[in-house]
Amino acid sequence: MCGRFSQALPAELLVRMFGAADLRLEAPAPSWNVAPTASVTAVACDRERARRVLAPMTWGLLAPWEKHPDAAKVRPINARCETVAASRMFGPAFRQRRCLI
Repeated sequence: MCGRFSQALPAELLVRMFGAADLRLEAPAPSWNVAPTASVTAVACDRERARRVLAPMTWGLLAPWEKHPDAAKVRPINARCETVAASRMFGPAFRQRRCLI
């Protein structure tokens, strides 16, 4: 994955495509140069209610050993497909907390 990407599809289309509930308070403007640590719109699974949701998230992984999001010094954005499942950094999220960007 690159260090930048674009996100310009309308939220209404994502809601229809993925059958998601829209939990965003406001729609971010389309961006053709989204950088790490930016707020992005993601489709995720709300396991508590067993449904897909469209929600704002921050691009970057919070390591399993970090106590608080503000304490994270580094937020990794890339994982190698060969080692992601066994990685201490990415493994737990890979198995349990995926989303679509």
